[in-house]
Amino acid sequence: QPHLDSIEQVYFAGGEPLMMEEHWLILNALIERKRFDVRLIYNTNFSKMVYKGQNVLEMWRLFDSVSIGASLDAMGVRAENMRKGTQWEQVEQNRREMLKICPDVDFYISPTLSVLNSYHILDFHFYHESTDHCCLHSNTIFHQDQTQKNELNDHLDIYQIW
Repeated sequence: QPHLDSIEQVYFAGGEPLMMEEHWLILNALIERKRFDVRLIYNTNFSKMVYKGQNVLEMWRLFDSVSIGASLDAMGVRAENMRKGTQWEQVEQNRREMLKICPDVDFYISPTLSVLNSYHILDFHFYHESTDHCCLHSNTIFHQDQTQKNELNDHLDIYQIW
């Protein structure tokens, strides 16, 4: 806590930061000190916005700069199958609430591109661009043989045209 008076930025990640006690202690301490100038950056699965009665959306709206990288790899049932515990309707509800309560928060999807979602990532991207006007910043962690790479490259050509 002695550094909270001089920090400029905090990056919350690892596990699920919105479910970690330390995250809430830091956020509350920054608010108590009126350090709304501290830039907050998150990597979150965007599943839970409330912890022990505190709504992070109400807290984020106090800060000058908040950036959320939602760690989502797909949408709908595919998202639920890829990441245990994901409830897609809850994720979408959280995003709607975020747009209402703190619309100025920077929001982007940060999927991990893998063999499980490589053929569907474009649909995911098109969906968010058309409905939510947010972008994707992806990570890649898979290996494919040359035939699969060629098929995927043909599929991704659609993306370049779009």
